[in-house]
Amino acid sequence: MVKAGRLETIASLQSNVVKDRFVLLTILVSVSLATIYQIEPVALLGMGCVLGIGSTVLVEKLIRLLQAERQKIDENSQLVNDQNSPDLLGKGLDERSIKAVRDQRFREVAFDESADAIFLVDAETLLTLDCNHKAVELYEAEDKQQLMHIEGHRLQRHPFTSAELAQISSEMATLGGWSRELEYVTLKGNLFWGSLAAKQIQISGRPINLVRITDVTQRKRTEEQLRISLYEKELLLKEIHHRVKNNLHVIANLLDLQTEYVTDENLLDLFADSQTRIQAMALIHEQLYQAKDFGHIDFSEYIHRLMSNLSFSWGDQMRSVQTIIEADPIQINLDTAIPCGLLINELVTNAFKHAFPGGRAGCVKIQLSRCPDQKLSLKIQDDGIGFPSGIDWQSSASLGLKLVQILARQLKASIHFDCHYGTEMTFTFSELQYRPRI
Repeated sequence: MVKAGRLETIASLQSNVVKDRFVLLTILVSVSLATIYQIEPVALLGMGCVLGIGSTVLVEKLIRLLQAERQKIDENSQLVNDQNSPDLLGKGLDERSIKAVRDQRFREVAFDESADAIFLVDAETLLTLDCNHKAVELYEAEDKQQLMHIEGHRLQRHPFTSAELAQISSEMATLGGWSRELEYVTLKGNLFWGSLAAKQIQISGRPINLVRITDVTQRKRTEEQLRISLYEKELLLKEIHHRVKNNLHVIANLLDLQTEYVTDENLLDLFADSQTRIQAMALIHEQLYQAKDFGHIDFSEYIHRLMSNLSFSWGDQMRSVQTIIEADPIQINLDTAIPCGLLINELVTNAFKHAFPGGRAGCVKIQLSRCPDQKLSLKIQDDGIGFPSGIDWQSSASLGLKLVQILARQLKASIHFDCHYGTEMTFTFSELQYRPRI
């Protein structure tokens, strides 16, 4: 009697698992777990990526349940072996029956206890055939029946059009799957974001869409908060650069107004030099204000604008002097751009002042390039009368040349000076790295 009862129990389990519903749901087991636990039904192949079981807690739970199930199966197998009955295989109580029991248990864990909402959808009618407990919870349904026999995309905030559905079907047939992040509406009218992944499979010749939806609402909210925060910081940086530029222009204009009360030519030159230096710095902040990247500027563009400003400031005096710019489109940060800009301003201004006396014709050339070792090379040269002999430019009392040395040290630049044909200065340096000010 005991033997007959146990055999009836195993036969009953075998009968249950061969029903269509359980056969459909066994496809939800991933290949990796199937390999580990020696589960080999053909329906399992290739479905692990769609199931999306990634939770460590869930995997641990699967392991515990599978170990318990294996122990039960081993006990049943031992019972069969102990009977020494040649009729057992004839009655179907073989290893396939044991695997069927194990597959049923795996289905319950993988499908019903998944952390994601899972739907089985008829690929032809697009009506839902089954869903798990997480789907009921996610869509705030009272029970599973509220989600049955409906078109799943109708649960979206913006349902797909016919053309979009046709495109999705085409992509699934071509690529083997389809995924997208979509906004959904629960049965109670609440909104949430879900990451949808779908894959079409064949069950007994019938196409079925296996659909997984992961709730990504919190991530979307965090991304939106970060986007708003970033936008606010960009506005703040723009405002800072704009105000710095305006303040520098105010200072330059105040100096210009002050020159109306100065008659000494030397003082007027000093005021003019100070104005060009301030304008050189203001131009950097103006370019940063207009740029998309608030940390770097296109220094080639800056050089062209600076030279245009200097030529305009000197006006007719420099009409016979040509400016040549050969600059690669190099992006440099603010810490490097300001001393570089001031260097160019000082040396070009010095050339305009002293290299071409009496309206002499000539040219001023500026070159900017990146060396093979990724350092920057900045060369400013003119074909004017050259540096006066017998004067050491490094010990000159000129404020402009002193500033050149200070700025070169700030850039940690090596300097090559050549005055055999006009004047040429080459600075080689690496881009300065940002240093926290606090």
